[in-house]
Amino acid sequence: MIKTDVIIIGTGSIALKHASIIKEFYPDLDMTLYNYRKRVFHKQKKIDKKILSLFSNITDDYSLILPYTNKSFAVIASPPSYHIEHALLFAKKKFHILCEKPLTDKKDQLKNLIKLLDQNNLSSHVGYNMRFLESITFLKKIIDKKIFGKILSSNIAVHTNFTTWRPNKLYTKTSTAIRSLGGGVVNELSHEIDYMNHIFGCPVAQQSIVHKRKRLCLDVYDTCNARFLYPEFKVDVSLDMLSSTEKRTCYIIFEKANILLNFRTNIMHIFKFKGGDSVYTFAKGMADTYIDQIKYFVKKIKHKTINETDISSYSVFTKSLLEINNTSND
Repeated sequence: MIKTDVIIIGTGSIALKHASIIKEFYPDLDMTLYNYRKRVFHKQKKIDKKILSLFSNITDDYSLILPYTNKSFAVIASPPSYHIEHALLFAKKKFHILCEKPLTDKKDQLKNLIKLLDQNNLSSHVGYNMRFLESITFLKKIIDKKIFGKILSSNIAVHTNFTTWRPNKLYTKTSTAIRSLGGGVVNELSHEIDYMNHIFGCPVAQQSIVHKRKRLCLDVYDTCNARFLYPEFKVDVSLDMLSSTEKRTCYIIFEKANILLNFRTNIMHIFKFKGGDSVYTFAKGMADTYIDQIKYFVKKIKHKTINETDISSYSVFTKSLLEINNTSND
């Protein structure tokens, strides 16, 4: 049997990012890799050498893995279609669960997982790391304190080109481009929908449409436009993973000011209707959010806190994903 403090599921870049952070900040924790795909490692390969250096144990036999203590946790960074399966497997073994996004768009599976987590008194977290951005925290305080009055409307956008994400792999062979592996624009770029829920709360209704460019013969939708309705305002969300330009912004119109947050430059512009404009540059960027997320989750396990990042709070978000994924225009 293999008793471990941390079990990592996945060998992609995000899995290794999580493992490297844990190794750096929690060197006393024993880490095991669950090699569910039975990948063969070669010490001569740079990436394989790094993987082998991170883990005390590597196994493809799930039955051998057990939590070392009641604070042991699993980091699930397999392809999206495996997320809920692996979360259920390791929750049954009484590991706390940190699962990369998206968790699932199946309500029945989510219900089973929440029940299992409750029965075993386990902490959980879905890996929407944009919540840990300094700029998002600052923006949420402005909204919560109503510093510039009521919100009138908002526009959220992320435009990128997924074909450049993994230069060493043909883009059509990546999980992003394969529906059965959980690919597609809504799953891949769902950070925007999550932080929308985080700063504005849950919408009361939504309208959405997804589309795919036929010239690339992709198996997945590559564009999504959605409108989320709140009691006093609306939020328009534009997601595009085949854009010719890079863009990631959040624009909010208040009663007394407009705010433009550019996530690519990490700069927030506040255009006040009276009293002059302000510009804020945030020191911490996206890379720092992964560190803050791991630290937050370890602390969460220690103190057994429950909040909106818990999997039990994921049902509203799942509803949004379901409604978007079921609305298409081919």
